[in-house]
Amino acid sequence: MNPRYLLLYIPVFLSYLLHSTDASMAYWVAWGGSLWIYLVTFTGTVKKLPNDRPVSAQVFRPFFIVHLIFSGYMAVTSVFSYMDAMGYLYLDKVKTQESPIYISSIAYCQFLYCLGHAAYVHGLLLFLEYKKPKYVIQVSTQTSISQLLFFAALFFFVGSIAFLFIPGTAQFLIQFQLATAVFGVFSFGYSILERKKKYILITGLLFAYGEYQALISGWKEFTVLPVLLLGAILWTYHKKIILIASPFMLFLFLFIIPYYTGIVRQLSWSGEVESTQAAAIALNRVSNENLDGLLEDNWMFLTHRLSEIQMFIVYVNRVPSEVPYMTSDILMQSLETIPPRILYPNKPIPENIIMDRVYKIGAVGSGTGVSAKPAFIADAYIVRGEIGVFCALFLLGMFITFISKKTESMFGGYAIGSGCIFLALYYILIRGNAFEYVANTIFWSTVTMYLLFYLARQFNIIVRNPDYE
Repeated sequence: MNPRYLLLYIPVFLSYLLHSTDASMAYWVAWGGSLWIYLVTFTGTVKKLPNDRPVSAQVFRPFFIVHLIFSGYMAVTSVFSYMDAMGYLYLDKVKTQESPIYISSIAYCQFLYCLGHAAYVHGLLLFLEYKKPKYVIQVSTQTSISQLLFFAALFFFVGSIAFLFIPGTAQFLIQFQLATAVFGVFSFGYSILERKKKYILITGLLFAYGEYQALISGWKEFTVLPVLLLGAILWTYHKKIILIASPFMLFLFLFIIPYYTGIVRQLSWSGEVESTQAAAIALNRVSNENLDGLLEDNWMFLTHRLSEIQMFIVYVNRVPSEVPYMTSDILMQSLETIPPRILYPNKPIPENIIMDRVYKIGAVGSGTGVSAKPAFIADAYIVRGEIGVFCALFLLGMFITFISKKTESMFGGYAIGSGCIFLALYYILIRGNAFEYVANTIFWSTVTMYLLFYLARQFNIIVRNPDYE
């Protein structure tokens, strides 16, 4: 084994050693450990990054964008909850800090985050070598990649409409809807890069419509991620513009969007008003809100909604001391979610069985109407503690790299493989979710991937690469 992989675990060991003597220092070592992992990963210190294309042109490979979003959301966002526990409102000390026991719990959870991050990157990097694709896209020389992506988006859109009327195809419906959105963003981005005015207009209107639908739905994730993807597409050739726009977009995503979507959810999700009216009310409140109000609401978002460490603390404090590990239950339930309901009429509803363990552990009260599904790392801990965290995150990282390489090999290389097919079909892996949802999505996304490959081969859209070695 490459001894450089041990570099990933240095902050994990240091945090573990410090935890019993200085919980605050243990927290900062573990939190800074994720930044250390970014450093040794992106500089190629642990393992040399693929050299088949410039590193700046590999942002859609999972060691970059998927890694950043997954680990950033999991491990880095907890700093705001920690600062709040220490009595801070932003950088102002406004109250006394929480009890030493609570600070110790935060530090231990951050240690687990750092352990999971290290194991995840270890799995990502282990088999990172990319080769020439085994198959290539066969199109006429006059067809640009933006055109190809646009027609692919239309294909997925028509397919998603068709699946609405076919019983037992909910898995494919969700995947085709996500694929429509992802291919739509990519077709817009590449239209800009290729300066295809007609397609810029058409795909730009589709992109704007998708953002509008996300805004009135109250889902900030589906508002933010398409913009991040578009920025990543344009990054290679428009670095200065992206860098200039980044501070504005960061302010928008951290301050404005959470406040806005919170109002939309409060009004429309309760059935009080319809979504378009809720959006109009939210927009009006945002425009009239003073800075202090935005800052206060944003601090609540940063400390309670952006990070899931407070919920994670509950799981860690009660498992296994009060509730035993649920190893066999969770693993069996994950397998049970895979068969389609048309073949398995008694298939349990994933939301219900996931919430059953949440209620059993006591993370939220039964009957509260709150959905509090465990994050992937929380489920990994509930399965088997620290060992579960290491094994689950390591295997997840390995699978993500494997499937990224597979999509590139089967679908003509980087742009369509890692860029479109991987992000569209395996979208859930960007953020992670409870084991049952991850297992179900991985299985059916893989089935969809091979079905798409078979169809493309049958119609000679994909042909074997003559240069494949």
